[in-house]
Amino acid sequence: MKLTGRDKGLIIGVIVAIVWLVGILNFIKPNVQKIKEKNVELENKTTELNTLEAQVEEEKNLPQEVEDLKKEAVEIRSLFYSKKKVTEVDEIIKTKFDDAKVEIDGMTINNEAALTLAPYMYAPAEVATDITNAAKIYEITDDSSSTASTNNNKANQTNTLGYTVTVNYSAKKDDLNKFLAELSEKKDDAKVDDNSTADGENANKDVNAASLVVSNLTIADHTADKYTGTMTLTMYCVEELQTEEEAKAEAEAKATDESKTDNASSAT
Repeated sequence: MKLTGRDKGLIIGVIVAIVWLVGILNFIKPNVQKIKEKNVELENKTTELNTLEAQVEEEKNLPQEVEDLKKEAVEIRSLFYSKKKVTEVDEIIKTKFDDAKVEIDGMTINNEAALTLAPYMYAPAEVATDITNAAKIYEITDDSSSTASTNNNKANQTNTLGYTVTVNYSAKKDDLNKFLAELSEKKDDAKVDDNSTADGENANKDVNAASLVVSNLTIADHTADKYTGTMTLTMYCVEELQTEEEAKAEAEAKATDESKTDNASSAT
């Protein structure tokens, strides 16, 4: 049967349509899907790159920040006494009182104990009057702020070791005032004493630390020029900061112990 021109055109059209459909299904559509997937992957990688670049930018100053933190830690540490023996505490207290011309009539030093460092909040005493009592009837109390302050103080508390010293004293008024004013001031000209104690420790290297504070003071009697009474002092002590060499040695020792533990576990 001879095909007419119209039949030939239809056959060619069908063949073209089949080729076009097969091309879409087997080539165009899969590649379009791959392009979409690659675009999504490119966006993810671009986001990851931006994040890493931001981290690199933030950590660019990390070495300097570490050095600044070290200096800050050293500065804060310098305000505190290192761990002391009772005999060393006795020597420091006597030296400070002698230098201030405050006489010690008797002294008791408690054994080293745990002490708590926390922010101090002054709570003024409230004087009750008829007006304040009447106002309280209509007062709306909000405990949330006080509770938040209390919780914040607890969060900022830290524990350390130290001594409580009770001293019976006598001194002139001016000498006592000067002693109290200068007691907790850090001396910038503090010098390390080259003399060492019997066990090789330097007892006086932080004699001018600022962590000796008066926690209670009573005046039992006074004349025109002399006060007598009892003073309670607290000496806060902290451990020495590790040097870089000590920290590195400790890290290496810890890594060695962990390696031995892992090897022992593998062997069993």
